[in-house]
This record gives sequence, structure tokens and C-alpha cells, in this order.
Amino acid sequence: MINEKTGSKEAKLYDPTRDEGCADTLVLAPNRIQVVDSEESKQERRAVATYKVPNRQAADNGVHAEEDIFQNAFDALQSTHNGITTDQLRSLEILAHDRDFGGKLVESKILPKLLKIARSNAISDDRKSAFRILGSSLWNNEAALANVNEINLISELLDALKLEGDDDVTASLIFSLSAITVKQGGFKHFIDRGGSQLLREAFASKDAEVKGKCATFVEDNYPLHREVGGVPQEISSWCHLFQKQILERPTSICADRILTALMFPLFYSQHV
Repeated sequence: MINEKTGSKEAKLYDPTRDEGCADTLVLAPNRIQVVDSEESKQERRAVATYKVPNRQAADNGVHAEEDIFQNAFDALQSTHNGITTDQLRSLEILAHDRDFGGKLVESKILPKLLKIARSNAISDDRKSAFRILGSSLWNNEAALANVNEINLISELLDALKLEGDDDVTASLIFSLSAITVKQGGFKHFIDRGGSQLLREAFASKDAEVKGKCATFVEDNYPLHREVGGVPQEISSWCHLFQKQILERPTSICADRILTALMFPLFYSQHV
């Protein structure tokens, strides 16, 4: 859109889950924006992304420096005295999409602190934010992925999946799994650790959002890794589960995602 005051082009990223009346505005500089890879995004562009940061006082000039916001929350995450607040976690959740910030958030000294919040914090919103921070830090960030031990991290996430009882948190956890399994060898470890069975259990017992996340995970990963031992059988199991879900609840809000995920695996399972 065009800013009528400055005449410059701006792009606003809107997240309805962060639509809070008391939110302030955070402007990220164009060279700090991480664009998801797609045919459209391959074209060069310059934009200013406007985010909403909950419950934060504006600086005198009305604009936050994202480096200051990040450092404040990052220091709180490292602190052994005053723990990090919900608002600070939300700020990191937004800023983790930046490649440099994301790389810092998965450093060897920081990752265990983030995982501790994700796995054991009593506040479900904080656990959800921690998993989203982790997923966003790794998503499409080769430098961050290179510094993470995928075997240990996938094991941690699968252990958390076994115990997590909140559906919203589970959906964010699956997003984190999606981000780390793209690393070379990551999906094989996911399969070897029984991740597919755990994901099917989540699909069967959780709400529509989790079912949709599971369907997307299957669509993005299983067809590409069908040479991994056990994956053809897993594709067949997922196809049966997806078909059963569609037959039982054809009008479910996640039906479209399930149908999309079903198309390729179903074709493949009929030709193996």
C-alpha cells in the first residue's frame, strides 16, 4: 500500500491472533525482512513490514528500534534471576523471522532455555510462543539450521509432543518439527524415533487446527522422503486416516488441507 504521508510503498503483515487494541507498531527495515521462498517472492522487492507488539511503550520518536526490543527480551531469556515475560516472548516470536535474530535464538547456550519454557512453563501462551520462536528461528534459515543438532532437537520435540495437552501449543510444536525436519537427515530421525505414530495420535485426539498442521506436515515431508525406510507404509497409514476423517467429517474446517495432503500420498500408495 502507499503511505499517504511519505509517498513510499509499505507492506503490512497482519496476524489476527495479535490483534490487540493496546498494541504498538514496530517497523522492520527492508534489509531485515525474511521473505518466504516462492515464485512471486523471488522477484526483488523492497518493503517495510509493520508488526504489532503487545503492551509496549512507544519511544519518543514513536518508532521502536527492533534491535533494542530484541536485546531487551534476549537478555531476559538469558537471565537466571528475573524470568522472561509473556510480552517479551511475543516480541521474540515476531522478531525470530529475522535471520540474524533467529540465529542467536538457537545458539547452544540459548536453545536449552527456550526449550525449557516450551516444555514446562505453566502458562500455555508462553509455551506456544516458545515453540513458535523456535520454528520461526529455523524456518528457511540455513545458518541457524547448521548450528543445531537435529537429532537432539527432534528427540526433545517428540518427547514434548507425548506430554503436551494444549491443542494450540501442540499446533505450534508441529510447526517447530516442520522447521527442523528439513535439515539433512532430520526426517529420517523423525521416522526412526516413532514421530509418525505420535503425529497420528495427535491427529486423532486434537482439534481441527492440529489436524490441519498434521496434514500439512505429511504433504510437505512424506512424498519427498519416500526412500526412507518405513515411509511407504506410513504414507499408506496416513491415507487411511485422512480418508476416514473426510468420510466422518466432510465439512470440517480442516477438510481442504486434509484433501490437499491426501492427493499425492494416495496416488503414491496406489502405485507402490
